[in-house]
Amino acid sequence: MLVSSFVGKIKLFVKEHLSFLVIVIGGLSFLLANILLKEVLDEEMYGVYSLIVTFVSVVYIYGLLGFEQVFIRYSNYISRNIITTQKTFLLYIYTIVFAVSIISLMAYIWQYMQYYNNIWMIALAVSCTIYSLFLFNILRLNHQFVKAQLLANAWKLILPFLALLFLLMEYKYVYVLIHLMLGTIILVTILSGIIIFNKVKFNFIEILPKKETNQSFFHFFISISTLSLLLFGDRLIVEKQLGVVALGDYFYLCNLVLAPYTLLQNYVGFRQLIQFKDNFSLKRFKKFNKKIILFCILLSIGIAAIIYAIASLNLLNFEFQKYFSTIFLLIILGVIRLYSASILSAFEAKTSISTLKKTNIFVIIISIILLAVIFNFCHTLNSLVIGFILLWFSRTMICRYMLISQIQDNIEE
Repeated sequence: MLVSSFVGKIKLFVKEHLSFLVIVIGGLSFLLANILLKEVLDEEMYGVYSLIVTFVSVVYIYGLLGFEQVFIRYSNYISRNIITTQKTFLLYIYTIVFAVSIISLMAYIWQYMQYYNNIWMIALAVSCTIYSLFLFNILRLNHQFVKAQLLANAWKLILPFLALLFLLMEYKYVYVLIHLMLGTIILVTILSGIIIFNKVKFNFIEILPKKETNQSFFHFFISISTLSLLLFGDRLIVEKQLGVVALGDYFYLCNLVLAPYTLLQNYVGFRQLIQFKDNFSLKRFKKFNKKIILFCILLSIGIAAIIYAIASLNLLNFEFQKYFSTIFLLIILGVIRLYSASILSAFEAKTSISTLKKTNIFVIIISIILLAVIFNFCHTLNSLVIGFILLWFSRTMICRYMLISQIQDNIEE
């Protein structure tokens, strides 16, 4: 009886957190692929690969300009495969996908065409990447968390097999790898779109007037803009100031050091937003944050020990000793990013438009000041990382303060 009860609890736990397992496998697959590719590609080719991956990642996070937050915030799950939303939300989304695809392609041609010049592959991959974020949020709303993460991580799951093939064949032509990676994104998005729209049905109702929709869109646009800058701005600035080879080394270190933090950051943001939307209390919020801080300390000790062992035993073809100070700073950055995940998920779920507006103003002012300092005075890798640590910390503390103030004001009223 005890055994069957224990097995039942394990099954329930696995079912509840299976989406996290997908995130972990996706993250570990991506990490393994980057380690293998670093062994086979030369510095410049690895830098090119890093740049394309970064560009695609920026497009994915930023592609819907924050309107996915409007969609997921105001649309509702009714029952399996039935979602209520507003027809104009879909009109906004399809217009954004079309417009941002063109703008992203033009930006790529202007800045990065010299690194990879298959313009049609980039154009299709950019459009599918943006559209896949919409599909991802449909699955989220439909409580299909595992399928949502499978969609988001599909290209990462395939990447280590491609990397292993390149390593075994000692094949160094990175452009073939990029073709296959972008092709996977295109194929997965098209197939997922067909499957999802054959099953999920929308009930259209009037939820927000046009003025409020535009206001929400604008403020979530500002919010996602600052988040995108924090997530990927460091890599783009490193490439601009230090070159594509330095970007490759930094990209490698980020994936190695930040991988555990990023996995948990993604999962916390992914699950907690929906949970905070359905059931939020200030006491529960603060208790969850304390657990995150304790876990961050233990995780950081483990990561530092593992990297020290790898460096001491020369297990990987990389000069870790040259970057020990950078690794230490990246661990601090990882702690702040993971802590921010619980803050930002609650903030996105519960903040009012008025609070969001005030928060964006504070975040923009602080970001402009810090970015001005970064661009003018930060010309080394370590100084750039310190700059982004301050950016992450500032945004997180502002969001935390504004959210708690709003909740307390509501309680007093």
